[in-house]
Amino acid sequence: MARRTVTPPNVDDTFLWRICKALDEPPRMLASNIGVSYDELAPLLDARHQLAEIDRDQVWWKIAEYADRRLGEIMAVRHELNVALQKDRSKRAVRLAAHRARDRKGSPRAK
Repeated sequence: MARRTVTPPNVDDTFLWRICKALDEPPRMLASNIGVSYDELAPLLDARHQLAEIDRDQVWWKIAEYADRRLGEIMAVRHELNVALQKDRSKRAVRLAAHRARDRKGSPRAK
């Protein structure tokens, strides 16, 4: 199992640090993944950064698009896992039903 590269988010973290931790990406990796320089992202890590202008800042929009894409990927993986689980459960139910039906008949030699 993969290890987290950053610690889990907590309430003492700034908004962007919580995002980085939730995505399990250090800020430099996040900057690279959203296509901005670290210098553009770094000021947003500071607790003094005010979020009042968040709708005007292109970096925040890129972060939102990236988070949406990652969430979509995770949801797709979860869906695929659920489909596979349901198929396995169905196959197991059919096997168990066939096994039980076979046991009820008994052996023809037992008579």
